[in-house]
Amino acid sequence: MRRTSPAFTMIELVFVIVIIGILAGVLIPKLSATRKDATATGAFASFQTALRQIQNDTTTKGKVVPLNTIVDSSSEISVSVTQVVASNGGTVCATATVSGTTLSVNVANSTGGCILFARIANAQTIPLLGRGISR
Repeated sequence: MRRTSPAFTMIELVFVIVIIGILAGVLIPKLSATRKDATATGAFASFQTALRQIQNDTTTKGKVVPLNTIVDSSSEISVSVTQVVASNGGTVCATATVSGTTLSVNVANSTGGCILFARIANAQTIPLLGRGISR
């Protein structure tokens, strides 16, 4: 009488590999989309933080100061003396420009990776000094 070994047959191994391949095919695109969503959220949060920081520092100091002294550039936002630009994956999503004592916010793109910027009212003007400061 012949003994059978407790090993797997070739059919069983192929079946397991196919199942693992199907699961990986379903899971990998989901993880990629999650990473893109996280990047978009980071860009939106950095832009909102920059706007609040500009308002806060202008109120505290009583004058409009160069933006590059109060806002740090990051991978999501770039800062010059009078402008903050938020981008995601090379696409410009929104800009904030200081002109005199007002801050003009313009949404350049609110689709794709910039979808969260649709929450910002386009072409809004925020007074930085005086009674019109939003708190």
